[in-house]
Amino acid sequence: MTKTILGAAALLSITACLLAAALHFAGMLDAATFRAVFAAASAAWFITATGWESRRKR
Repeated sequence: MTKTILGAAALLSITACLLAAALHFAGMLDAATFRAVFAAASAAWFITATGWESRRKR
């Protein structure tokens, strides 16, 4: 259960990173907002992906 939640959170956070970059490139997101969103989503990605991977069966 925890692995599924962490996996979903990791997927959402990496999607937020990609979406923020695309919106900034398209001119729909200013630089300050892009930096804030990207920083938060990147931190969430590293935290959740690490937790997700640590629960992988070996």
